[in-house]
Amino acid sequence: MLVDARRLADLQKRRELKAAGLLTGRMRRRARRRNRDIDLGVEIPFHKPAPAGFHSTKDEDLDAERIRNQRLRDVDFRRLNEANYRSRDREAKERQKREEARLRSLERSNMQYVVAEVSKRNDPIA
Repeated sequence: MLVDARRLADLQKRRELKAAGLLTGRMRRRARRRNRDIDLGVEIPFHKPAPAGFHSTKDEDLDAERIRNQRLRDVDFRRLNEANYRSRDREAKERQKREEARLRSLERSNMQYVVAEVSKRNDPIA
C-alpha cells in the first residue's frame, strides 16, 4: 500500500513537472537512475512560492525613504563646493598654461600673428 502511494505520488509529480515544461526526456532518464537524489536542475529545494495577490510595500518604501534622507544628510555640500571651486581654478590655470604654450610655439613660427592676437586681447576698445 505504501509502495503504491509512493508510485502514484511520483507519477503525479512527473506529470506536473512535464506540464510545467521542466521535465524533458533526458531528465526523466536521469531521474530513474538516481532515484534518491534531488535533481537541483529540476527542483528547487525548500522553495516556497509567494502567495497570490497584491502585497503592501509601505514598510519597504518607508525604509528606502529613510535611507535616502540619511544619505542626503551625510553629504557635506560645503566640501563638495570647495572641491568644485578648486577644480575650476585648476582648469583655468591649465587653460592659461596651454594658451601661453600655444602663443610661444606660434612666436617661433609666425611672429606677426602673435603680435596681432596679443594686441587684440589687450585692446580695450575691441
